[in-house]
Amino acid sequence: MNIVCISIGNELLNGEITDTNKRWLGRALHEAGYTLTEAITIGDDSARIRATIEYYIAGGYAIIATGGLGPTGDDITARAVAQAFRLRLVLNDEALVMVRGFFQRMGNPCPPGNEKQALLPQKAQVLENSCGTAPGFFLRHNDIPAFFLPGVPLEMQTMFARQVLPRLRTSVPAQENIPSKTLYTFGISEAELEQRLSRLHFKDQIQLRYRLDGPQVLVRIEALSGGIDALNSAGALIKHELGLFLLGEEPATLPEATASALCHSGLCLALAESCTGGLIAKLLTDQSGSSAFLERSAVTYANSAKRDMLGVSVQVLMQHGAVSRECAAAMASGIRQRAKTDIALAVTGVAGPNGGSAEKPVGTVFIALATAKGTEVRDFTFSGDRAAVRKYTAYAALDWIRRVALQQAPVSRIQ
Repeated sequence: MNIVCISIGNELLNGEITDTNKRWLGRALHEAGYTLTEAITIGDDSARIRATIEYYIAGGYAIIATGGLGPTGDDITARAVAQAFRLRLVLNDEALVMVRGFFQRMGNPCPPGNEKQALLPQKAQVLENSCGTAPGFFLRHNDIPAFFLPGVPLEMQTMFARQVLPRLRTSVPAQENIPSKTLYTFGISEAELEQRLSRLHFKDQIQLRYRLDGPQVLVRIEALSGGIDALNSAGALIKHELGLFLLGEEPATLPEATASALCHSGLCLALAESCTGGLIAKLLTDQSGSSAFLERSAVTYANSAKRDMLGVSVQVLMQHGAVSRECAAAMASGIRQRAKTDIALAVTGVAGPNGGSAEKPVGTVFIALATAKGTEVRDFTFSGDRAAVRKYTAYAALDWIRRVALQQAPVSRIQ
């Protein structure tokens, strides 16, 4: 059975908001044993909505549409759907009770405009919205379901899980799930990853898919035959081949993997950030249990902060500049000396869009790591806008910390 996801709303087309619903629905359907065949986005245009619904009805698609069920004049989905199904738009008593009940639970009277949300196609069956005011609804065409859900992600997700999926299972048989797992990697490109894994010479029973997810690359392993045994065998070979490039199995983001490595290593960390403005600390403290390994983080943006808080000398700043190997090294050793931690990391760079020079263009970054064995500095040149440079800097720093934590036992702290 073909399934189409239709996202409705001008705000999706003009970039005001990001359409996260399609991605969520695609994953939820896959986990339930279904395949999303198509996904499209259309604006708040009654004729376009009607024509789109008619097209997929004629094609025998199961439909899951989101958006356009609100109380304002541009929320026209229900009327357009009624036209596509050749039905009258009527006030649905069950939906009206739901809309009024939402405001009653909040202790407020129901605004007249919200009662518009109870106007539904005549034969529609109502889907309860436990998180908002807009009831969903569904219709059938030749025993194939068409679901219409609110566009607010929380409302849509809750309604899908509680109202849509049980009905979908009774109408459309799910496929047998292909055993699969996803591996997260960092520090290796898609092309290099594919080249390295091609050496493993998997037979036709294993299929690999690659996807870029920000700074990370994801590898999806699917066992087309052989079941779980084939999947586990392939996963073990890939993990051995990738070594420290591998962060772990889904879900395993780089911040999560770094925090886990630090927790298991027993190492204590201090940070001194300039161009990232505290982003590294933010990514680490987003993880539960970060208090076990992060002693402190200092955002030392100005030269005066680098001098006063980290002990970076005036000579280093005058002779080499704030964006330099020498300054990064002094920042890392300075924060470690003051925090008395096992390791300390510092970053300084030119995030842009201004501040670059011929010698140090925008994207120039120095990262330093200080341990009991000394201080090492690495230089990078990242591309992209200010946000991209800061993000890639933070991820490069986290990956360095992760690798140290995985390979190095705790060392004596400064007394």
